[in-house]
Amino acid sequence: MPTPQEFHDYDLYLIKTKSAVYPGFDEKEDGGKILKILRVEHILSRPDTCAYLRTLFYSCYQILQKYPYPEILESFQAEQYHFDDGILSEVTRQQLDNMAENPTA
Repeated sequence: MPTPQEFHDYDLYLIKTKSAVYPGFDEKEDGGKILKILRVEHILSRPDTCAYLRTLFYSCYQILQKYPYPEILESFQAEQYHFDDGILSEVTRQQLDNMAENPTA
């Protein structure tokens, strides 16, 4: 039986290679479908995994804080997603830092 990490790694492999395997892959249209089947809470509950997914959710969280709707923000539990202590993407981390420096931009 594969370990949870092996399942997780395979899921990420499938997502990363989907555009190569499926030439008609559309990030916007198909991305939502992928998110629906991912167990995001489980994946991001480990602070040492999924820097890119965590960075994506963290940037969404920062934007939602600018336009607070309590019913939406309740589903983004920063502690559960390890925004403060989990790994983040080095590639897009600068965008998060810029958002923090310019909160109205």
